Amino acid sequence: MFLGLANGEVIVYDLQNLEFSPYSIRVETIFECDKRSKRVTDIKCNPDKMHRLAIVFENTGVAVYSINKDRPIYTIHLSADKDFHKGKALAVEWYNDTKLIVGFSSGTLELYDTTGVGSKP
Repeated sequence: MFLGLANGEVIVYDLQNLEFSPYSIRVETIFECDKRSKRVTDIKCNPDKMHRLAIVFENTGVAVYSINKDRPIYTIHLSADKDFHKGKALAVEWYNDTKLIVGFSSGTLELYDTTGVGSKP
């Protein structure tokens, strides 16, 4: 089970052994962070590639993180200057194997293509 914390860390709880794993993902390894909230607001596993996580960091951005490679493979950076009208990033859902839908506190939904081809609201 993946748990997202207010400090921007994702930790893993092993349900079989009933213990926390030493493995963790920190927002600082993905994004350059300022003093804005780094809170993790949502985590979703890719339905076809369970080693890929979509992680939402409230004011920082969204990352597709590969547990196998132990690194982000796609990121969406949120800018306080350019993206303020969207509000906070609250939720993510896999649309298909390569596309994400991100929900914001303003009610906006945006579709992103994680292959790098582009994104569109």
